[in-house]
Amino acid sequence: MCVPIQVQGRLTGVLQAHTIQPQHTFTVDDLKLLTAFGMTAGVAIQNAMLYEQLEAEKAMEAERARTMQIMVHELKSPLSGARTMAETLRMQLIPAEQQPRFLERIVVRLDNMLEWIRDTLALSKLKAGQAAGEPERLDLRARVRETCAEYEEQAESKQLRFAVTTPERPVVVLVEPNGVRLVVSNLVSNAVKYTAAGEVAVTLAEEEDQAVLRVRDSGMGIPEADLPRLFGEFFRASNARKSDIEGSGVGLASVKHIVERAGGSIAVASEENQGTTFTVRLPVVTEEQGR
Repeated sequence: MCVPIQVQGRLTGVLQAHTIQPQHTFTVDDLKLLTAFGMTAGVAIQNAMLYEQLEAEKAMEAERARTMQIMVHELKSPLSGARTMAETLRMQLIPAEQQPRFLERIVVRLDNMLEWIRDTLALSKLKAGQAAGEPERLDLRARVRETCAEYEEQAESKQLRFAVTTPERPVVVLVEPNGVRLVVSNLVSNAVKYTAAGEVAVTLAEEEDQAVLRVRDSGMGIPEADLPRLFGEFFRASNARKSDIEGSGVGLASVKHIVERAGGSIAVASEENQGTTFTVRLPVVTEEQGR
């Protein structure tokens, strides 16, 4: 004998009753009892689902509160610093020859705020499922060269060796144009930013059916304990937080979202005070796929 188990009017399962007595026939009372059991099971399942939903909502609310605290903290520090320096200039407490340096420091702090806001908005759009443009067949070589060129002057100002190596033939991938630029710019800018001396090397190669982008630096590296959390939202390595180098902590989370949406993967290898290498792998579009 079988009765349905329903949750909010929808069939969720079936409750069965079996007898081991020969020639036994179920009665109407048996059916009523089994039906009552089925209704009770449905109520229990519904309550369990509501409890799970409530716990999920509590977790989301806690995450929103944590995110808001981080946002306020990250925005408050550079804004307070910029305001203090601007107020000092307004009160004419700084000699004229030192004023350009103060103004430059204000600009740097405001730029840090804008970078943090841009990275946070990019991540929120990605999490909301908004694409960074329609996927297109692109020659990754051109994107890598164009983006790396933007950081040559910064690397030169720090006296870093900056090398970009790409293959002679096209490396075609199917990606969102703005997304792939964000991936390359984030990895390269971080490499230059966190390298005080030595080199930054960017290489693009095609290995079997994958485009492989490696960004290697000889910078401060990442502590081993921090590596598992490196792609988490708002996370910065402990040595980076202790340094005077500003950062948003959301760029790598966005990079991971973009790479995985394109069917690729990203990995990191690093040793503190020895440097870091990020490796991005994306599927290559063959001529047959492109037709």
